[in-house]
Amino acid sequence: MRRLAIIRFAVGLLAVVLSIPPLMAQDQTSGPPGQPDLRTNADGNIVIGATVPITGPLATSGLLYYNALHMAEEDINAAGGVHGTPVDIIFEDTQQSNSTAVSAFIKVVQDHDPVAVFLSSYTPQNFAVEPEVMRAARPSFYGGGADGLHQRDNPWMFRLKQPDSIIVEAMIDTVINRLGKRRPAILYIQNDYGQGLAKDAEARFRALGIEPILESHQASDNDLTPQLMSAVGQGADVLLVAAFTRDSALLYGARTALGIDLPMISNPTLTLPPVLELLSGEEIDGAYAVIDAYLPARSNKDPGNFMARYEERFGYGADPSFTTNYYDMALLLADGLRAVGTDPDRLRAWIASVDGYDGITRSYVADEFGNLGNSVAVVKFESGTKTYTLIDTYVSGEEREIIVSQDTAPTSTHTQNKSWFGPLFQSGFNGLAIGCIYALMALGFVLVYEATGVVNFAAGQMVVIGAFFGLTGVAALGQAPIPGYLFALLSMMVLGVLFFYFVYRPLQNSPVVTIIVGTIAVGIVIQNLILITWGPLPQRLASPFGVAPFSIGPLVVSSHVLAVILLTAIVVTLLALLLYRTGLGAQMRAVAQDVEAAQLMGINAGQVYALTWALAGALAGTGGLLMGPVWFVDASMGDALALKAFAATIIGGFGSVPGAILGGVLVGLTESLSASYISSTYKDAIVFLVMIGFLLLRPQGIFGEYSGDRA
Repeated sequence: MRRLAIIRFAVGLLAVVLSIPPLMAQDQTSGPPGQPDLRTNADGNIVIGATVPITGPLATSGLLYYNALHMAEEDINAAGGVHGTPVDIIFEDTQQSNSTAVSAFIKVVQDHDPVAVFLSSYTPQNFAVEPEVMRAARPSFYGGGADGLHQRDNPWMFRLKQPDSIIVEAMIDTVINRLGKRRPAILYIQNDYGQGLAKDAEARFRALGIEPILESHQASDNDLTPQLMSAVGQGADVLLVAAFTRDSALLYGARTALGIDLPMISNPTLTLPPVLELLSGEEIDGAYAVIDAYLPARSNKDPGNFMARYEERFGYGADPSFTTNYYDMALLLADGLRAVGTDPDRLRAWIASVDGYDGITRSYVADEFGNLGNSVAVVKFESGTKTYTLIDTYVSGEEREIIVSQDTAPTSTHTQNKSWFGPLFQSGFNGLAIGCIYALMALGFVLVYEATGVVNFAAGQMVVIGAFFGLTGVAALGQAPIPGYLFALLSMMVLGVLFFYFVYRPLQNSPVVTIIVGTIAVGIVIQNLILITWGPLPQRLASPFGVAPFSIGPLVVSSHVLAVILLTAIVVTLLALLLYRTGLGAQMRAVAQDVEAAQLMGINAGQVYALTWALAGALAGTGGLLMGPVWFVDASMGDALALKAFAATIIGGFGSVPGAILGGVLVGLTESLSASYISSTYKDAIVFLVMIGFLLLRPQGIFGEYSGDRA
């Protein structure tokens, strides 16, 4: 019995000892009487989660609220935190993938147990995460505008912006009541956002007896003139835009280049700093935009001078769509924590009862669906500037206040080209220009393939990094384009040589598939290096030729686009002379035909290979430099470019320099003309159907050899 008593005492003592660490690590703290309980982590902080696209193409807007949330965290803590307890916002990167967004949310919840979470502004990511939010049972703020999300009836989801339906209402009101137009064209990006907004606008117009024109485009498109010309050709009298960063800038640049004088009404993207950086005041001339709020009118709601501090810190102004909304919600959440503490149910109920919370962006009112924003502003850009002024305020379900008198006059001084054959010539010219870029890339494919027998699938990323080298060179050399371009070309030749010595040469005795996978891997590395070095935002390269449009008969031509065609012809001529009229070219062709025989004749095959890769790098750099001033560049566009150039190589014929040129031009023309006269939605499918047709009917391409293998 004594032994049993000792054992029982020891077990009891062990249980007491084991219970001490949890008691010491307890993260539930009670404040003074009258203050709510606060749940903190081991460091004594209240943890808030944030799953934000920090890298990849979605970071165009993601970085805006990433920065805003950082500043909100600093401001909340500088004001004493929550009853003296600091807050700590933990970030996870959603990138551009729905699955990554889900993983990021699960990770931040499981690893850090936040009291609330800020989600991405991209609707597909929010739809994917929504079931996890329900399971996690804690308040989550999101910025996606699709109406279908709030119809999920998830009590833990709160939209910090307005639904897209309010943007559509304001656009339609502006078209009909302010501008007096009756033939709208909707230009939209082919994704969930653009398609949802276009579908809603189409239904509302039709309910009013108006048949809209619908023209779509893809995020990877470089030339949007076919969509604009198609809309004008169908009699459009106003253009509605639902686009993202790069395509918004492309649309407004093309409008100016074509001399289109129709008014344009854009979604909030137009006012984002990354978009305005890509455009000149003349290109935005007289445009309208529907945005979340007109911030100058709410300067008195910014006692902490957040907007000025944000611009000073990051180099661009706080936008009314993402930056200020997320900042407002972080401060609102802090007030909720001060009022009811960290208990999820009490905090959710407090947020759901918000009625008239004044922020920088707007006065927030929670509705039955969890929407906290219910208003937008209609603004108009002053002529020739990037400055916009307030035209209307629009509150859902309420009568709007009209700020200025009705304005139905055209806003642009350009004249519209009315000739019947103008669109055909214009589409052909633009297709030829895009085709020249594809031709230069296809030439790089051909050179590498002829020398090594493999395809360099990093060619697209090399075009992109060539443009970014140009940006760096121009900036470093005093904004002088020509020296900057020369720096970029030399850098690309060096990169080509490095590619040969450190990628191809170590793998040259491996199976062809291994080498191809190696080039793909290097392409991914290059893309990520671009993201790290230059960031995810699209950028515009300065042109030594200028981008101002001028008319040649029925054509409206940009001086830079004309230079693209002329310079491509010069580059192709010089390359042909090198290959077929010089001893060095003879050595290159000899190595391509039979490397062992060439070495027996005293040719240094290694040096020839290195020169070939250097030339391929220079061609890629030339393509990037010619693309950057008109079609812009970003880190994610390389894959789409490589696929089009690969199609051009197949159509023209592997191993053929004339085939690469003709294939590139044919792909560009097919892309442009099919978008103009068949469907912009299916233009890429048409290009690749043509490629498949060649693979089936003439697999060697137009100029390719009939023999399947070289001796």
